[in-house]
Amino acid sequence: MVWYVYQNACKSRCLDYCCVATDDPRVAKAVKAFGGEVELTDARWKHSTERCWEVCQRLKRRGAEFDVVVNVQCDEPFIQPHHIEIVADLVAGSDAVMGTLARHEHREEEEENAHSVRCALDADGNALYFSRASVPPDQDQIAAVSYKLASGICGYRSDFLPNIRKLPRASSGSKAGSHSQQRGAASSTDVDWLMVNRMIGAGHQVKVDVMDEVDVRGVKTREQLERINCALKEGSLVMTPEV
Repeated sequence: MVWYVYQNACKSRCLDYCCVATDDPRVAKAVKAFGGEVELTDARWKHSTERCWEVCQRLKRRGAEFDVVVNVQCDEPFIQPHHIEIVADLVAGSDAVMGTLARHEHREEEEENAHSVRCALDADGNALYFSRASVPPDQDQIAAVSYKLASGICGYRSDFLPNIRKLPRASSGSKAGSHSQQRGAASSTDVDWLMVNRMIGAGHQVKVDVMDEVDVRGVKTREQLERINCALKEGSLVMTPEV
């Protein structure tokens, strides 16, 4: 799966450099085995944004400078090169510190996506908060707010990345703050979206583009992976990287 994500990312015309950032030597070994670029990061980081920051600092010391950094999660094999370009443009063409993609959720997906992250958007495509909570039953009465499925791709202004570790905790009285309260242990994906809620709670703009494609799904569970593998074998699903 990492191979698919890496191959698609490398084909994006807007990227000057592409690598896999990981704190797991096993992943690093696998990436090197297929000829990919890899950066081994500090194991103490709790979320992927911190890994992006570390890699950017390292590359800066080598003389490389970037305006926008795009982070694609390794469980997103259906993210295509043009999706990366859209996310980069969201940041480069606005005052937003971060941009991401979301997609429409269909009724038949609700049970499968019970644990997926959803994004609440205002009428201008700005994120209000991210949460695993179900869509409110009265959403149709809130015309200015829409709810979409979040995807595992984010773009950041590179000059904003050093600030992520200084962000204040989101206020519990705000929408972003109230949806940052999680019960029990949080997964790495949860921690990533909690960080985005902290950005929003601190007053930073996060732009969201809604994709029309249906088959841009993340692989969050072993059951989803098995279903996708079966669909690929049957030919009912095609996962071909863009040329």
